Amino acid sequence: MNKTKTIRVALAIITNDQNDILVVRKKDGLYFALPGGKIEATETTNEALRRELKEELNLSFDVTDFTFLGNHTTTAANEVDTMVEGHIFLLNKNLTLTLSGYAEIEEVVWLSKTNYTNYRLAHLFTEFALPKWLAEKL
Repeated sequence: MNKTKTIRVALAIITNDQNDILVVRKKDGLYFALPGGKIEATETTNEALRRELKEELNLSFDVTDFTFLGNHTTTAANEVDTMVEGHIFLLNKNLTLTLSGYAEIEEVVWLSKTNYTNYRLAHLFTEFALPKWLAEKL
């Protein structure tokens, strides 16, 4: 019998001037997700978020650049028998630069409200961020 595990992640909702939203796909991953990653045992959620954004996208931010939006728990998209507990933050400013992935990131995409249905999106994104973004509550 498989035992379900839970991983804790810190994720960022990042938009640009056109209100497109940034998603990433990890190497060997099937789903696009919000940038961010696992929270280490010795880290706060803010520390984990800032570390992951630096590792994945080579972006540096201050703690004050983010607003906490909430927590959401759902089935992990890329890991079997795993739940993911997301701590989701909004970047308080729009990004205007072209991004590329680092570390384990295979692909970086700006989703628009006209193209997002063309991508396979992780559950945390579709259940938490997508409804807020589509309702323009970000």
